[in-house]
Amino acid sequence: MIIVLATVESTTEDINNLHQAIVDMQTATIETEPGNISYTFTTEIANPSTMHIVEKWQSMDALKEHFTTPHMAAFQKAMAGYPPKSMDVKLYEVAQELPFPEM
Repeated sequence: MIIVLATVESTTEDINNLHQAIVDMQTATIETEPGNISYTFTTEIANPSTMHIVEKWQSMDALKEHFTTPHMAAFQKAMAGYPPKSMDVKLYEVAQELPFPEM
């Protein structure tokens, strides 16, 4: 499994302006990409100008295919209109999912 963790520093206004593009991207990814396990955008409650994107993919090939989709092109175009201050993206390859330990 491939996990993508992205942190996007922007402005609250720009994130609000991207709302529909974010919804469209998330919906299209979940509904049309069979290699996608989950795809979530969130903003921090204490810092609403920070957005996190958490993605889970069955394989690196599935993630690479995601980059070629029309909804990715549309999302990139929307983001270009409201460029983030910074973006940090990390990829992780996970060999095994473990149960949460009992507390």
